[in-house]
Amino acid sequence: MAYRYAIYFSPKETALARFGAAALGYDIHTGADVAPTCPGSLDADQWSDLTSRARGYGFHATLKAPFRLAQDTDESALLEAFEAFCDQHHAVSLPGLAVREHHGFLAVTPSEQSAELFALERKIVEDFEPFRASLTEAEVARRKPHRLTKRQKSYLDRFGYPFVFDDFQFHMTLSAFVGGEPFVPSLLAELDNSLQQALETEETMLDSLTLAQQKTPEAAFLALDSRALK
Repeated sequence: MAYRYAIYFSPKETALARFGAAALGYDIHTGADVAPTCPGSLDADQWSDLTSRARGYGFHATLKAPFRLAQDTDESALLEAFEAFCDQHHAVSLPGLAVREHHGFLAVTPSEQSAELFALERKIVEDFEPFRASLTEAEVARRKPHRLTKRQKSYLDRFGYPFVFDDFQFHMTLSAFVGGEPFVPSLLAELDNSLQQALETEETMLDSLTLAQQKTPEAAFLALDSRALK
């Protein structure tokens, strides 16, 4: 059994997947390091530093935040539930993907979030909640509850993560916090240009889910299972 699990949108063997793996220097599906594509506006060490935290999670959008397994369940039950969920739910659209600044971080985000996307996220959060162990005091403290809204605190208490449902915003993080840095406009332009050149179509589908595992607290997340949605 791994230390933690998470449910991500983390595409595999697609143009978007290759862009993300190259940007972060890590492929979550193989667990292998990838030669990173460093933007010209930064040197290799700067880019490595900016992407180091995101690299440990792999290129992904969080749909069920990392959680420890509850004592009354196990990995095989989680895998079975994950397979069943993917078989029962449909893909949703991610229109207008671009690299944008997202709360001071650089991330791939859609131009809009559909009702179908919100509904899928809600269903994942709720359906896999029985597998989540309660947060420890230390885990709660790491979320800095004093900085959260009343609604976010209630989500943290109920689901172990504050940014769900009404506070969910689909994003695929590429960097550490860069808000206000003078290089951000040029870096954004470079990254988005690379993304647009890489994308094979104008519209991307969230057409698969990845069940990821973190084997130890220090390990990078690694795909345990990836399955297509209907």
